Amino acid sequence: MTQSVDSPQQRRRFLASGLSLFGLALSLGSAAVMSGCGDDDKGAGQVETKGNIAETPDAKDSMNAYMDRMKKRGNPAAKKK
Repeated sequence: MTQSVDSPQQRRRFLASGLSLFGLALSLGSAAVMSGCGDDDKGAGQVETKGNIAETPDAKDSMNAYMDRMKKRGNPAAKKK
């Protein structure tokens, strides 16, 4: 005995596979949305130019402040003698 195309078993199988595919698409879509795959989501702290980072004004200010602290501090090893 052969089953017709419109049998209840065929419809249930089609419905289950359709719902499974729809659930898979929803889960992959929500994962892609939450992961932030777009170019607009780049952080502001990323360096996009590949120049010498030590030559930036912020880096120079930081290095000058460090050098000033070291000059004020002196050499502690020399004072122990």
